[in-house]
Amino acid sequence: HGLINKISSGVIANSRNFLEIVNNKKYFIFRGSLKFSQLSETKLTNSKNKTSALFVSSIDEIRGTQLLIDFFNETSNEYIIKNFSFMITGRGDKSIMKSLDASVKKFNSNGGDATYYGYVSHKDLQKLYQKAGILLALQDPSLKFSKYCFPSKIFEYYQYNRPIVTTRISDLDSDDFFNLNFIDYSIESLSLILIEI
Repeated sequence: HGLINKISSGVIANSRNFLEIVNNKKYFIFRGSLKFSQLSETKLTNSKNKTSALFVSSIDEIRGTQLLIDFFNETSNEYIIKNFSFMITGRGDKSIMKSLDASVKKFNSNGGDATYYGYVSHKDLQKLYQKAGILLALQDPSLKFSKYCFPSKIFEYYQYNRPIVTTRISDLDSDDFFNLNFIDYSIESLSLILIEI
């Protein structure tokens, strides 16, 4: 950050936390822009009378994949098993994708309903958004990256007018962001918010 302070007279940032590393520079916070989708009204349940939760992300340590893996491996809550379906899409770290696939199989063998689609086309992703009742953004807040980034996935999710479940990262809780349901980075917190929604 020394170089930033030396060569810049101002900063355009996506998070107020980033301003900690610049010395009294002029700044502009720019989160992103939205074009709202023409999806139908929010439908919390799918044809199986289950609430569908969708996780769209890179499959890596930063974006919360480990929380999903642990959730699928350890969840025995009958309400969640009977009333929720999970859709996961993305690509990334091969060993984590392998662990995710194994955890989905374990969850399903215990009566759960989860599908890991891997990386899908834009057209197929739109179909998944149409089915989703809840959108998951589970980035790990303990990682340094999470303090300074603003999750662009939140803006993508906002297009679809669905409840969003997210961890507290960057400065998400310091502004007036709507439709966010904050959780701790834990299985228990994820389970509770899903049931509450």
